[in-house]
Amino acid sequence: MKISNLTNIYPELNGTLTRIPPYVEQHYIIKEFKTGSFILRKSNSIENAYLLLEGRVNILNEFE
Repeated sequence: MKISNLTNIYPELNGTLTRIPPYVEQHYIIKEFKTGSFILRKSNSIENAYLLLEGRVNILNEFE
């Protein structure tokens, strides 16, 4: 799916997604996470950026 298709489905993203650099536009993927799955853990290095299109995300910051 192209970014232009996303703006057709989610018109409120039109202004944001039109400013995405060409490199990102060529390499992005749409990924669906199942309920209860982890996107990122505290000890992991950050390799991706995510844009939440639907649903809810819980952010937990755990301390010893």
